[in-house]
Amino acid sequence: MRKLCFGILLVLVFMSIGCSFRPGTHKPHLYRGDEKAAEAYIHSKGYLITSYRGELNTYTLQKSLLRETWCAQVWSVQSEPPENYFGREITTYGFVVEKHPLSKKLHLPTEVNIMVTDGRAIGGYSFPHSDQMTGAAYSLEGKELEELTGLTYTDWKDQWDEKYGDQADN
Repeated sequence: MRKLCFGILLVLVFMSIGCSFRPGTHKPHLYRGDEKAAEAYIHSKGYLITSYRGELNTYTLQKSLLRETWCAQVWSVQSEPPENYFGREITTYGFVVEKHPLSKKLHLPTEVNIMVTDGRAIGGYSFPHSDQMTGAAYSLEGKELEELTGLTYTDWKDQWDEKYGDQADN
């Protein structure tokens, strides 16, 4: 009888925990390894995680990769230069967050992608969580390339190509 009562009580506890999360409420995720570093980095910025998108990609950073648009856009909004990480494996983890400057500015949830190498978060980037919006990545703090560099896109691109483009190898 005691085992039956304990079993019923246990089922009720699990049901109440499961029902306490309404749709749109973040359910805790058990982060492991590099995910923990990414989560801590997000929290250090003051953002609230509402969902976890998982591991998005892994690549070894090479100078030649910086010639690809996606990689140039991601690294253009980092506080450290990419050459600090040449030859290192970078893994990117995705999250949807609240309390982000883009959320306040655009009235949309914000996605942040955190880059991790050697168990340490090294940076990230953000963008609106919407299928209707396209464009380049924002910094992790929601700033555009022009705000970070003080350059127009054309001037920045010329400098980027000079440093990392095909001609830079000669």
